[in-house]
Amino acid sequence: MSQLRGAIVSGNYSEAAALLSEYKSLISNVTSQYYEEQKIGFANRVDHELEHYLMQIISGSMTLNDTLNQLAMLDHELGTLTNITGLNITSVKELHELYKELKAIYPLIQGNETAQAQILQLLKHGKGFNDWLNMTQQFNQEAMGWQSHGHGQAGQGTGQGPEWKRRRPEGTAW
Repeated sequence: MSQLRGAIVSGNYSEAAALLSEYKSLISNVTSQYYEEQKIGFANRVDHELEHYLMQIISGSMTLNDTLNQLAMLDHELGTLTNITGLNITSVKELHELYKELKAIYPLIQGNETAQAQILQLLKHGKGFNDWLNMTQQFNQEAMGWQSHGHGQAGQGTGQGPEWKRRRPEGTAW
């Protein structure tokens, strides 16, 4: 700042302009770095809180359909948040993958209350996204095996299907 003051006092305005340009660049870099650190901090907080919130959803759900209804809303809202903000939040991507896996399983076990209760119990015993994803992927493989051997869907029923299937807009990209 003393250099800037000296340049202005001595009438060397080109040097003053160059110094102001350097200060502006420095302030811009510091501000950019600050906002980037804030974005990373926010993403880390969401990562931490989302897994705990999902544990509460799963443990409080009485049926697989309850879980899917809540995951559909959460997946949609957080997907919108990440699309708007451009934040790279790992747990939101993991939530989306978990939701997709469970959504793929549902038609294979629709009407089979035992299988639905089984996957819900597996989820309730999971310790986080890695567990949940591994369990659902493994269960999906087993359910596809049942399907190919003539087991699985017991009474598809009619109507519009579960609420989560009707509410979830498709095509949200991350």
